[in-house]
Amino acid sequence: MIEKEQEVALLMQNFGSSSYYASGERSDSLVDKVKRYIVQNIDNDLSRESIANEFYISPDHLNRVFKKEAGITISEYLISQKMNRAKSLLVNTNKRISEIANMIGYNNFSHFSKQFKKITGVTPVEYRNSKQMMS
Repeated sequence: MIEKEQEVALLMQNFGSSSYYASGERSDSLVDKVKRYIVQNIDNDLSRESIANEFYISPDHLNRVFKKEAGITISEYLISQKMNRAKSLLVNTNKRISEIANMIGYNNFSHFSKQFKKITGVTPVEYRNSKQMMS
């Protein structure tokens, strides 16, 4: 009887951050699903609001759940994923930097460059040049 109570307690403890199938297997949490959605749609115009709409929850609730589970806000995660995509495009394509900025949702080239430098410590041009020298 105690084993069954412990199993129920464990399921209840984990229910808030992930769901379980009847078989006891864990399915992805909301945060895992949101992360996957962001990665798969990074070239689209994503915002906290559009992501929340996709999952039928309020932007504030999404942000609270995301911050609690991931340790960063959804906006911080979105920016980091955009910068990862930009780094990949800088290294693997010959696209102009302004075109790359536009592709990941930055209409203002200057703002993109500042964000990129803030995250990576170098400008997009410096990043591309340093990676090209390595190859």
